[in-house]
Amino acid sequence: MTYRIAVNGFGRIGRGYLRCLLERNLFDEGLEVVAVNDLWDAPTLAHLLEFDSTFGPLRRSVALADDAIVVDGHRIALLAQRDREPCRGQSSAWT
Repeated sequence: MTYRIAVNGFGRIGRGYLRCLLERNLFDEGLEVVAVNDLWDAPTLAHLLEFDSTFGPLRRSVALADDAIVVDGHRIALLAQRDREPCRGQSSAWT
């Protein structure tokens, strides 16, 4: 069973959560981050994920694709909704 997760807010905690899932290889264990909802622009979010001043650089490939961040081949949709209710269809769980 795969759990589809969306992250509401991609600040220190949201990025740390995604890094934790990646470092523990939980994407391969049935967890899938399908969306990130944050008001910042996509290039800034990708840069902040890739180069963290506290945890250091992410040892994964990070790229931008049409309204998404692609991390090691995993496509994560980027949303910019002030109210997360319209985003509910993206996944089964929000963090």
